[in-house]
Amino acid sequence: MSSDIYSRLIPSIYESTLSPEIWVSNLDKIASLVGAKGSAILLLETLDIYKYSISFTTYPVAVMQKYQSTYMKHEDAAMKKLGAAKVGALVKDDLFEKDREAAAARPDVKYLLDHLGIFDRFGVRLNNEREYFNGIVFQYDPSRGNVTEPEWQLLQPLFVHIRTAMDISRTFSLLKAKYNAILTALNRIKMSYAIVLSSGEVIVMNDSAKAVFEKNDGVYLTKANKIKATDSELTAKINHAVSSVSDTVSGFHAEASIMFTIPSKRPVEPYLMEISPLRDITRELDDFLNGALVTIIDPEEQTNINTDGLKELYGLTDSESIVADMAVSGRTNQSIADERGVSPETVKKQLESILIKTNSTNRTALVRRVLSVNLPVI
Repeated sequence: MSSDIYSRLIPSIYESTLSPEIWVSNLDKIASLVGAKGSAILLLETLDIYKYSISFTTYPVAVMQKYQSTYMKHEDAAMKKLGAAKVGALVKDDLFEKDREAAAARPDVKYLLDHLGIFDRFGVRLNNEREYFNGIVFQYDPSRGNVTEPEWQLLQPLFVHIRTAMDISRTFSLLKAKYNAILTALNRIKMSYAIVLSSGEVIVMNDSAKAVFEKNDGVYLTKANKIKATDSELTAKINHAVSSVSDTVSGFHAEASIMFTIPSKRPVEPYLMEISPLRDITRELDDFLNGALVTIIDPEEQTNINTDGLKELYGLTDSESIVADMAVSGRTNQSIADERGVSPETVKKQLESILIKTNSTNRTALVRRVLSVNLPVI
């Protein structure tokens, strides 16, 4: 993919985190890369019952509303195949490979062919959550055929950015739906959020983030309102991360998100800090903001993270469920062992089992998995 395409598309992808209407034009541009007639982003929820819906699409709204309400049920097998695929893998619909004449006669395919002139299709699973995931799908003119290998190679570098933007969009869409404004919502979240300009200046933060900075324990704000760690090397890394993700939305970099651990002077696990790209061209927050969303998890605030549903969702035992709750709250293995009256080795083995079952590589990943299940809102 040329750097010119990157410089136009990637900033626009991140603009959509605060301006969802931009997804339509973005999908048009992305579809053109692979010779597709159109594209759509799907949300597939699997927590209670398996259901899916169209989040954004290049096609007329009325046509797709009719399709979703009447014909989309015929796609169950294809959607479940997409749900079982590895993240970023090419998934072609078997329907068109076996019997194209029979495929054209199926009600959902016939509807799309008659109303939109599309036939062959492929999809990609964008994230690795079990309770929900986003997929992106592409459709082709019947005379054109499916995606080619060179086209597929052009598309792959964009997946990490689409996935990151969708994750941020999901968080803010939930908050906006509940409280009707992003800035109002920030003070209703039992998590620490700050919005930072590319210069490193914090322009918006919620009360939880303010409390973290005021502790002056590992991380704080300078008089110039910039984030600084007590470790100078870590400060440099944070500044570089903010600059990198800001360059991403400006089209000069390809960094999706960066996570750090911030050591604390207290006898608890370190803070977790994630820095992700953010752009606001609507000027709701600042004039043409190019910057970063900084999320901080304070392990001392044990009520921050709700692990309800983790046991059922990932098949944890009763003991593993208790240990997981204590672990994501910032408790050390020794602290968990002391309270439960077991050895640290037992806790270590239970944590290893929890990480395997939740498809998490470490405690940081486990916390992110829990947050994807339960957004911590007051």
